[in-house]
Amino acid sequence: MIINVPNRPPKFTDGLTTLPPISVAINSIFNYLIPNFEDPDKTIPMITFIQSTSPISATLTSTSVLNINPTAFSEVGLHEAFIQLADSITSVKFSLKITVTNTAPYFSTNFKDLIVPINK
Repeated sequence: MIINVPNRPPKFTDGLTTLPPISVAINSIFNYLIPNFEDPDKTIPMITFIQSTSPISATLTSTSVLNINPTAFSEVGLHEAFIQLADSITSVKFSLKITVTNTAPYFSTNFKDLIVPINK
């Protein structure tokens, strides 16, 4: 007798089906810890970071931390990416929205109190 056991895809252990959005300021570093995941069939799942829109400076470490470090003004805005979990048969993509923000520069001195002499 042959029993076919269907493959079950990897999943996040806490049941997440979507990942919370991330907001990071330009010229800063944000380390996002990917939630714990598992393969119900007890194989070792692989994890991949996939960018689907304009590139963003981000790398996935071997310890499941996504290091985000945007430094270019072209990175400001919304980036749609995916975290993919895969076993040897099936893969599942989870959407990840990353917003890179930019704060306008400001003067740290109040100019109404500043007197600049002009040489004549």
